[in-house]
Amino acid sequence: MPDSNKSPIIIYGKRYSSISEAIEKLKPDVPEVTIRARKRYKWTPEEMFGFEKRDKRKEKSETKQKRQRIFQDEEIVVNGVKYNSIREACDDYDIKPAVVYNRLSQNKKKPLNKQWTIETAITTPVMDRSVVVNGVKYRSANDAFKKIGKVSFTTYQGRRELGKRLEVCLGLEDDD
Repeated sequence: MPDSNKSPIIIYGKRYSSISEAIEKLKPDVPEVTIRARKRYKWTPEEMFGFEKRDKRKEKSETKQKRQRIFQDEEIVVNGVKYNSIREACDDYDIKPAVVYNRLSQNKKKPLNKQWTIETAITTPVMDRSVVVNGVKYRSANDAFKKIGKVSFTTYQGRRELGKRLEVCLGLEDDD
């Protein structure tokens, strides 16, 4: 197995016998540890050395494509209907593809008997955690706390654990 420290690298058409040699000759403003980390993330040599700026949009697009490719080879059948892509199935079931991909990516951390299938990831409704406080709808209780909470977060959490009403937890009303 070749030593990764000794593998050649080409920067702007010039070949160097190793990253160390390229660093020695080019003297980039980027620390060696950063250059090596960027290599692991498959940055181009010019980006690794800081000679070209990394396009974050390209990076996000590559990550998205990678996630989609993982499930491309699998047959996508939901309730007996075959789909060409997860996105297509998501459109029919009115669920965001990102939710489905996140559910499927959780499989790495779960035992086999608890993993999401493509079908269950698509057909399971998204939990509605919204709350209404004083006639205003918030995405979640935590979102309401962030926007209108009148107490410290610790107090809010303690009251939630005691099962108090949300208005009391937020400090909007006195405890009964």
